[in-house]
Amino acid sequence: MSIRMMVNRPLMLRGDHVSAGRTVDVSPSEAALLLESGRASLANVTDMEAVRESVRASNAECLRREKQSGAMCRPAQ
Repeated sequence: MSIRMMVNRPLMLRGDHVSAGRTVDVSPSEAALLLESGRASLANVTDMEAVRESVRASNAECLRREKQSGAMCRPAQ
């Protein structure tokens, strides 16, 4: 699944410079990080549920790995 984001402030995405005002298509987990940074916003607010689900899945996987290995994991924000 791809999430369309509007870039609010210049950023680097996968090694490429992206200017403010451009739109980019990113994964839901990348969208969560961009939203948290404030550098981009959702082009379509209905995509927020996909972003939230990506964060929930990442957190669940992190907790599963912690229980399995005993090592700490940093979940998605």
